[in-house]
Amino acid sequence: MKKAVKVLNNIGENIWTVEGEAVLFFGMPYTTIMTLIKMASGDIWIHSSLKLSQDLIREVSALGNVKYLVSPNKLHHLFIADWIKAFPKAICYASPGLVKKRRDITFDKELGMHPETE
Repeated sequence: MKKAVKVLNNIGENIWTVEGEAVLFFGMPYTTIMTLIKMASGDIWIHSSLKLSQDLIREVSALGNVKYLVSPNKLHHLFIADWIKAFPKAICYASPGLVKKRRDITFDKELGMHPETE
């Protein structure tokens, strides 16, 4: 039986990061990191989602209800479709211009110049 691997790194009260695999961009490897915040409501906000694994799903789900998925720019979207499938009730935000770039992904909202009500 495969042993579960701890992937969340608690860096503060209700704040976690996860270090992901390097991804290639113009032939150069770039490190990746995801941030999770547990909000006062108990819901989870995820910024710059990484490649999903069963260990990651288990740990994130143990924190609470994944409510928000945020792609912060047009580069941080590689794995968000898998997160939308894994957490279909989450509200998914695209950075400006990403909806046109990734027509294969259904985003709920597009970020703008002003903060969202949520």
